[in-house]
Amino acid sequence: MRVLLLGGTGGFGKQAAAYLVGENLITEVAVASRSFEVAQQAAIKIGDKAQAVCVDIRDAARLSSIASDYDIIVNTAGPTSEVQVPAVKAAIEAGVHYCDIAAIGKYADIALTLDTQARANGVTAIIDTGWVAISSLMAVHASRMLDDTAQISVCWLFDYTPGNYFSPVQSLERASELGRVETSWDLIETAGEPIVTYREGSWMRLDPLENPVQVIHPSGSEIAGYLTDSPSTFTLPHYLPGVKTVTCLLGMVPPQLMELFIQKSRRIAGREIDWSGAALDYFETAVADKEHWLTPPANYPKGWWMWAVAEGQKEGRKARYLCWPSMVLSWTMIPLIIVALRILRGEVSQHGVFPTEACFELGSFLDEASKYIPENHQGEPLLNEHFDWLE
Repeated sequence: MRVLLLGGTGGFGKQAAAYLVGENLITEVAVASRSFEVAQQAAIKIGDKAQAVCVDIRDAARLSSIASDYDIIVNTAGPTSEVQVPAVKAAIEAGVHYCDIAAIGKYADIALTLDTQARANGVTAIIDTGWVAISSLMAVHASRMLDDTAQISVCWLFDYTPGNYFSPVQSLERASELGRVETSWDLIETAGEPIVTYREGSWMRLDPLENPVQVIHPSGSEIAGYLTDSPSTFTLPHYLPGVKTVTCLLGMVPPQLMELFIQKSRRIAGREIDWSGAALDYFETAVADKEHWLTPPANYPKGWWMWAVAEGQKEGRKARYLCWPSMVLSWTMIPLIIVALRILRGEVSQHGVFPTEACFELGSFLDEASKYIPENHQGEPLLNEHFDWLE
């Protein structure tokens, strides 16, 4: 099977390539970049299965022409605003399957409108894999652990304290070295807008700063989460019948960074700067006053977390169920690779544009993810769970 890997020279792309070339099913990985020289350098490092391809995702005609020679497009490129919808369209035009690691709701919503065209061309396109996929699968699983689930919260906590890879300190250093902001920071683009959310069976837009939500963390403490523009907001209500409220929440460590993140995003809404300028402003402001912005409160949860919370009824009583991954793996790459391989093995019969939860169950997904567990943790469960009676 032949893979066209978009964004193959970036950090996520190189990780994806390393996983893909290790699979016997994969005979070729075409590392795509706007620069053939850069793509060639990356392909040489990846190994014999890798080839270099020069293509600009924004050149739809060329991308679809090149893609027609492959079995699947695997998209790790960014920013999402520029690459997700054009890449899905190119896959449909070429008649090849597709998956990506995008994570912004408003672009997922547009990509999902291409479902009819994908079905007509016999294309399976599974969007927003990665950590979004695991979170959505956990949400569906959590909803089934109660007899009557009224509310689902999908939560993420990102640790940006100095020393972490994505800390403003480290991110500013890399931006200075590269001469640009890494595209994974495109999440800031929509953070300051009124956020689409699903409450009491209705869609609405709410200001994230004016509507913080207190949510239970797996540690048992309550933290503030802020509405975030996640694909899960748009997709989960369609796969959770009877659930009236679906809330996607983002928090940061230190927590005060979340407010700064939203404030800087509002400069985009005001058309003062683009997403990369807002991210750079965010880094510089945080680094200029580390004591204020980069010092977490005592006893605040640390680390990177994603978890799902279901609230409703169990055996006639109010109850709450939480689940979260038990260990830190590459939760951006591993779900992407699992989705790509399952499509190529013919295990996904549906054609169209889908979120991960439309095609997979958490249990079997984690079973496949277990092969990527480090040897010293083999045999350990990948999911932690906690149940509370609320009355």
